[in-house]
Amino acid sequence: MIKSVKQVSGVTFKKCSCCDKWKSLNLYYNETRGIAGTQSRCKECVKIKTREYALTPGGKLVKSKSAIKLYNKQKGKYNKDKIQKSSQAKAKYALKIGKIPGTDIEFKRGECAHSDASCSPSIQFHHDKGYDNPYDGIFLCAHHHKLEHIRLKEGK
Repeated sequence: MIKSVKQVSGVTFKKCSCCDKWKSLNLYYNETRGIAGTQSRCKECVKIKTREYALTPGGKLVKSKSAIKLYNKQKGKYNKDKIQKSSQAKAKYALKIGKIPGTDIEFKRGECAHSDASCSPSIQFHHDKGYDNPYDGIFLCAHHHKLEHIRLKEGK
């Protein structure tokens, strides 16, 4: 048997790597890769170390990041990127097949809405009214698409 694990009267005990006390396996958190399928520190020591870490600058940062993530999730900001990426993917797929999926409505790549001498050859789809409707937008060349995002960022 391993040095940190022993059996007495049919009960398996393990020595905590933190407090050096022998404790029953039910006083350890499960860890599939650990000796006897448990963590090396007992539950009591894990709780103490967790509280101590929470007071360090790194622990406070982790706590604040998770609090911000939870706050954004509750306010609906958390899924904003997912909605944007989903809308972009749907528009890209519609362009690929040439129609809006599930309908007979054609969705073909058009010319840049600005069509002037500064247009670049690459045509992109711009969701000018937001990402709620993935097929609602205008076609812009890469140059004008970038300018449009700069204009929106500046709030003009």
